[in-house]
Amino acid sequence: FELQPFNQPFSASWQTGADVDSTAAMGYGYRSFCLYLPPIRLFEIVRLLIPVWVRERMTSARLVVKSHHMQPRPFEVRVFLDQPKATAKTKMVESAGFAGTFGFMAHPGAGQGETDPGHCPECLALRHTADHAEHAAAAAMHDHGGHGGHGDGGTVAERFDVEVDLSDAIRRLDRDTDEFDLKLVAIDVSGNSIGTEDVLFDEIVLTVE
Repeated sequence: FELQPFNQPFSASWQTGADVDSTAAMGYGYRSFCLYLPPIRLFEIVRLLIPVWVRERMTSARLVVKSHHMQPRPFEVRVFLDQPKATAKTKMVESAGFAGTFGFMAHPGAGQGETDPGHCPECLALRHTADHAEHAAAAAMHDHGGHGGHGDGGTVAERFDVEVDLSDAIRRLDRDTDEFDLKLVAIDVSGNSIGTEDVLFDEIVLTVE
């Protein structure tokens, strides 16, 4: 169909192609690229492909840690780029690969104190008793009939997502290659590594815009 013309703001003059070739004057813009990145997990080396031209044009690169749980213990997560051998002992000061860090406060009992799955008829019917820990994340989907719920141990309706800006660190990477490694190292308050079983994350993603 034929596109009908429209007026310029506060004017009887028609808009032309030159008037609307950019949305910058209106204060917003569209993404010029969309990246599909692999899953990111603690301690695993993730090989990412972000071309140099994308690094130059991106406005932000944010590591987003998603969780609807408070954490059962305090810990810190350190982010390293192109440093696949990074561990809890790897220095952060004067380290070219260190990109940032973030931490979590503890909520005693988070992820614990849940109703015995054998006492919940719906859990039994859905066969959630075999892997009840993973089922806890979806506990809000049904009612436990007043005998307590999975949310008794620190699971709440609010989210506890964390974002870390990696824009500058990614822009500083070697310009001779489009690929680089990302590694997340989690440590406790004593500086020792902790396992993935000790954290309550839904997913970790890198958002590049």
